[in-house]
Amino acid sequence: MDSKPWYTSTTVWGGIIAAASPLIGVIFHVNLASESAAIADALAALGAGIGGLIAVYGRTKATTTIGTGK
Repeated sequence: MDSKPWYTSTTVWGGIIAAASPLIGVIFHVNLASESAAIADALAALGAGIGGLIAVYGRTKATTTIGTGK
C-alpha cells in the first residue's frame, strides 16, 4: 500500500468530526436553557454519528496507508 498525508484521509476527518462535535459546547462555554440543551445534544449526537460513518466509510474505501506523504 502507498502512503498519503494524514490530512487527506477521510477516516482521520471522520474521527475529528466525531471527536469535536460533543466538545463544541465546552469550547465556546455555551450556557443552554432546557430546550436549547436538547437541541444542542441532538446536534452533537448527529455530528458524532456523521463523523463515525465517515470514518468507517473512509477506512473501508482506503487504498493507501497514512504516512508522512514523503
